Order: sequence, then C-alpha cells, then structure tokens
Amino acid sequence: MAKGQSQEAAKHYGAALHAQSSLGEAHYNLGLILHSQGLFVGARIHFMRAAKLEPGNPAIRNAPPLRQYGTVEQDTSEQSSDGHMGHSY
Repeated sequence: MAKGQSQEAAKHYGAALHAQSSLGEAHYNLGLILHSQGLFVGARIHFMRAAKLEPGNPAIRNAPPLRQYGTVEQDTSEQSSDGHMGHSY
C-alpha cells in the first residue's frame, strides 16, 4: 500500500473506531498500518486492543505482527476514558 493510501486508510479506521471503539478488526488493521509506518507504540496499542476484543479470532490472535508485541496477558496499555488510544491519525 502506498504511503498516501495507508494514511487515508488510517484516517478511515480512526473514524470508524471513534464511532465504535469495539471494532476488533478495525483496531487490528490500524495496527498493521501503524506498524508498516514504523509507529510501533501505536501499533502495539491497537494490536492488543484487537486481541482483547476478539479473543476467539485466530487471524488476530496468531498474527505474526501481534506476537512481536507480546501477549494480551502482558499488556498494560489502556485506552483513555473517551475510547481513544492516545494518538492521532
């Protein structure tokens, strides 16, 4: 995905998550984009959130990018009270 396209996709995922923060696949996909851009802190937050929201989804739980960041059980990051994950898109 070209840089401009990934930035545009990140905006759309961010908007979707602002409207409904419980979309595990949107968190995962945003994590993939952030990871590809070298934004590893943001990627980890979204990967962990996706795994917490969709614990039975093997595509998320077994994804190599997610495993780089540890396990959900080790995760200490939390989202803010407004559902935002602490970064901008």
